[in-house]
Amino acid sequence: MVDVVPIDLALQGGGAHGAFTWGVLDRLLDERGLHYVAISGASAGAMNAVVFAPYQWNPFNINPLVDIVRASVDFQRLNRTDEIGLFVSATCVQTGMLRIFRNSELSAEVVMASACLPQLFQAVEIDGNTYWDGGYLGNPPLLPLIKESDPSDLLIIQLNPASRKDTPRDAADIAGRLNEITFNASLLQELKNLALLKRALSEEPAGHRFRPDMFNRVRDLNVHRIAADEAAYRRGPRSKLDPEWEFLMRLHGLGARAADAFLKQHWGELGKRSTLELDTLIV
Repeated sequence: MVDVVPIDLALQGGGAHGAFTWGVLDRLLDERGLHYVAISGASAGAMNAVVFAPYQWNPFNINPLVDIVRASVDFQRLNRTDEIGLFVSATCVQTGMLRIFRNSELSAEVVMASACLPQLFQAVEIDGNTYWDGGYLGNPPLLPLIKESDPSDLLIIQLNPASRKDTPRDAADIAGRLNEITFNASLLQELKNLALLKRALSEEPAGHRFRPDMFNRVRDLNVHRIAADEAAYRRGPRSKLDPEWEFLMRLHGLGARAADAFLKQHWGELGKRSTLELDTLIV
């Protein structure tokens, strides 16, 4: 085990549930043996990412208004830094395509675009196009981390529960669960594609080097996940819109404890092997 493990982070969006990610990041920052090379994020994950990068903390003092985001984050520093890579996703309304904004393009407007739910906010205009929440197509985007960042370890912070025991009955709960399924879809598809590609690449001899370097990165990639389960959201999917400080702090605590449990269980595997069994996603 090396003394310091270089690692990328992929932060899923989920409204107020992003306080869980806040707690995870807070705990990870206490771990001296991790070096963060790049972060991707969508929606609340994007807000966590940009605040994490300049080490200005307490992201949920940020009100979802562009002037407060601009005042809370040093975007000029983010634009010119090469110490950490940032990839923020947004959905282009005109083309229906995913756009990834990188360090030099980041602004308060980009973060607001990544978190723009069309049921609540007007589309955000950037460079002549309008954008909605990045979570529709990249929640969070994994490919930029794999293609453009060097670490062999990728840690995903997943907010939307993969499963729920009960079938929702009323209109609000049905809409809430549909929202979770929709905002998990892109991540699950990327993970399935990653699993299939890793399986195919593993057919080659262990010492084989592929001419496209991205294939070598995919083959050698160790994937990890810290995920919130449905028990974290006792008020149901609708709690994504709950701004109560007590609720946010409870999620922060759950995130910190989840990160602590992950580190205690898997520290010895970081830099060596995946702790997320990707093959179970192939059906």
